[in-house]
Amino acid sequence: MSVDGTGVAMYPAFDPSVERYGVTTTAGTEGRVTVTATTSDPRGTVLVNGRPTTGSRTITGLAEGDEISVIIDDSAGHAVHSLIHLPAGFPTLERTTPVSDQVTPGHVLLTLSRFTSGPFFETAVDRNGVPVHVHTETTSSIDFKRQPNGSLSSSRASAVSPGRNGQALVELDEALQPLRTHETEGLVNTDPHDSILAADGSTYLLAYERNPATQMTDAVIQGFAPDGELMFDWNSADHVDIDAETVEHDAGEKADYAHINSIVLTADGNLLASFRHFSSVFKIALETEDGHAQGDVLWRLGGHRSDLDFVDDPYYGPCAQHTASELPNGNILIFDNGSYGGGFDEFCINPDDPAGPEVARPFTRITEYEIDETAGTARLISSFTEPDRGALFAGGVAQLPNGNRLIGWASSRAVTATELSATGQKIWELRDTNPLVNDRLFTYRAHLAAIADTEAPVATLRGPVEGSTYVQGQRVPVTTDCTDRGGSSLVTCRVTGASDGLLATSTAGHHTVRLTAVDGAGHTVVRTIGYDVQAAQPDTQVKKSTAARYTGIDVYGGAERQSITHRLLKAGRTGISQVRLVNDGAKAYRFRLRGTAGSKRFAVDYYVGSRRVTPAAVAGTLTTPWLRPSQGFVVKVRITRTAYARPGDHRTFTVRGTSVAPYPRSDTIGVIATTR
Repeated sequence: MSVDGTGVAMYPAFDPSVERYGVTTTAGTEGRVTVTATTSDPRGTVLVNGRPTTGSRTITGLAEGDEISVIIDDSAGHAVHSLIHLPAGFPTLERTTPVSDQVTPGHVLLTLSRFTSGPFFETAVDRNGVPVHVHTETTSSIDFKRQPNGSLSSSRASAVSPGRNGQALVELDEALQPLRTHETEGLVNTDPHDSILAADGSTYLLAYERNPATQMTDAVIQGFAPDGELMFDWNSADHVDIDAETVEHDAGEKADYAHINSIVLTADGNLLASFRHFSSVFKIALETEDGHAQGDVLWRLGGHRSDLDFVDDPYYGPCAQHTASELPNGNILIFDNGSYGGGFDEFCINPDDPAGPEVARPFTRITEYEIDETAGTARLISSFTEPDRGALFAGGVAQLPNGNRLIGWASSRAVTATELSATGQKIWELRDTNPLVNDRLFTYRAHLAAIADTEAPVATLRGPVEGSTYVQGQRVPVTTDCTDRGGSSLVTCRVTGASDGLLATSTAGHHTVRLTAVDGAGHTVVRTIGYDVQAAQPDTQVKKSTAARYTGIDVYGGAERQSITHRLLKAGRTGISQVRLVNDGAKAYRFRLRGTAGSKRFAVDYYVGSRRVTPAAVAGTLTTPWLRPSQGFVVKVRITRTAYARPGDHRTFTVRGTSVAPYPRSDTIGVIATTR
């Protein structure tokens, strides 16, 4: 299987065992992709979007996220593949680690971009980096994730209300469609760094709000009750000594003295917040209780004024960290960016002089601390680093339910995301393959979530018309198309009542052609068209030339019930009959007629108009033109008594009309000549 087209490429490389593939594109692709799929089995079949294909098929009109289905049935079995049409600019992603059963099931949620410029891709990918969902924003979009309340969300600049700035939190349903938008109250900004849609219905949002008194940017946390009432309003200006605590001293940047970048609810009902420009993680009281007021900083982990002493950590805690979370055992997990000096900021606390000037620590690490609030200590339990990992900003780490950890490397573009086993071993890694490292897209964070396929397949059945009547043996083309989106791949596109692209018309009666499409999630769509097949029925009728009405109208079969008699009492007497063949079928058809030959006692001739057609009629090769339904064809039959006839002689002349093969139907009339 391969693809072709303007600016088109496929990843990963084709492997019969791999189901899903990404198709990268450019603006010049214009939604047009040619798929080539073959089987070496001469009896095998290949369906591309549900249509039998030999060699290649070009699909047009593709939009981002559309899937091209390829189903192969051959001696090797039933194989299902999907090709996902990606938006222009979406990178080629590559898994750089072997397949491992230690990898946690689910999809990896990424927000891929160059951070400061678009496009911005919200995507959920499988472990080969192939999306099951992709959505493009032209303005900033970050932190696509599954929230604690079960909803999906992303922070989008496009959703901000008029007169406000920042990025609104857009809550999404399972079909990835917007449900509602969340913004701060009484402020100008809603900040996208992090958010919480809690299981109890409460909401927590961030803001970077300009303080008109100080002209600095305060970090604000707002909490809303399930009914939308503002119940928590925390401002960094009320709780920190800016000059003593900030690590950002650049005159142009000092206004952003706190730079809050993550929040999470703790098991004891408080809030854990990370501040890059304090190089510190705060635990903040959500309620007034136990001798402290709502909003009090219960402790600082790291920074110039750390409330906790570090044990077994030579670097004295986090430095310009981006994400902090609480583990089920109460430990704190941190994506600890570090800072790099040499032209970049130095944000790290000097272990030898915690209150003094900051220093560099030129690498990123993933750290876990055991907190002893009574003793006032933070013990470093584990630290993971990689030689080529240095995220100047952004990034995140999350512990998964099985103890594994998922890392989004952000501005460290050597790798996009990594999964570590519970023992700290690297078991999965994904990267952007762009050879120009600085042109690679990076993800703000990486989250793990199962993205359900909520979309049913689309099945299209073309050709026959509902309720139509066709003639037995008529060639009626049937075209089928099946497509699917949503990530589970189309597994079945099966048609009954047609084969080799033609409607089944070999048997008269009522029939149904049925198309069934099923995807991997079990969504099933059935399309049916009912139709009738009528035999190509000739109605052969007869009358004397002087009679007003034909005998045998709507009578089918032999001559017994549809005959007339001519009494020819003398030699030379002639009886003239008209035989009419009427097309009683539903479609235009041609018929052949065969007449009985003359004898010594009775001569016979057949005419069409004035043209004698006796040889053809006797041979059975006299063929009508195409007769429309109810249209007739007349043959004149002239029988003459010869001198050899004797009293009492009689002979039955038959004319049989037959529909042309392959499904012949006949009807026969009789003309009896007698000398009585």
